[in-house]
Amino acid sequence: MKGLLVKDFILVKNQCKTLLAFLVLGFLMSMSMKDNAGVVYMVMIISMFSLSTIGYDEFDNGFRFLFTLPASRKAYVREKYLFYIIFLFVGLVAGCGVGFLAEMFKDTGSVQNYFDTLGESVVGSIMIGSVYAGMLIPIRIKYDAEKAKLVNFGVFGGIAAIAYLIFRLKDNAGEVVVKIMETINGLSDIQIASAMIAFAVIVLLISELIAEKIIAKKEYN
Repeated sequence: MKGLLVKDFILVKNQCKTLLAFLVLGFLMSMSMKDNAGVVYMVMIISMFSLSTIGYDEFDNGFRFLFTLPASRKAYVREKYLFYIIFLFVGLVAGCGVGFLAEMFKDTGSVQNYFDTLGESVVGSIMIGSVYAGMLIPIRIKYDAEKAKLVNFGVFGGIAAIAYLIFRLKDNAGEVVVKIMETINGLSDIQIASAMIAFAVIVLLISELIAEKIIAKKEYN
């Protein structure tokens, strides 16, 4: 697994200019938007950027070569999730740093508000990013780049449709929705944050098991 991690770090190192562009965009977003939009952007983009390494592995029958090396398919899958988690924290550090720097440049006394809402943005980004990665990695391993795009559109289209139906039917759900909202409102901020992070961890664990089963059955010609 160490060799796989080194390979991916080298791949990302060769794209330093792209990462620098993301930092600049994150700074500009933090300057032009309220709250911690720039932080959320940095966390999402940089952590998702790490998953682009799957495309490089796939290029020119790369998987066939990789699996002739002393690296099992299960180790490959686990390395991708570990690499994502590493870059998730890189995104957190970069996003918080860029966001704080932008607030200092604004000179509007908004630094305190930045810190007041920072925790919510960080936890929300971890959960959303992990759910997205949990869906993307198995799809990306199963399908090539073009097919994966179509499947992604289908998955997120389905999620959007479900969310729309829930929104439309919430008035008819009545007591159920009220009880759920009362339960959530009764929780402390720490309890809500803990639940969101636990949900993200569970999603990644389930996703990893699915990805391992997919890659174990896949044939590379």
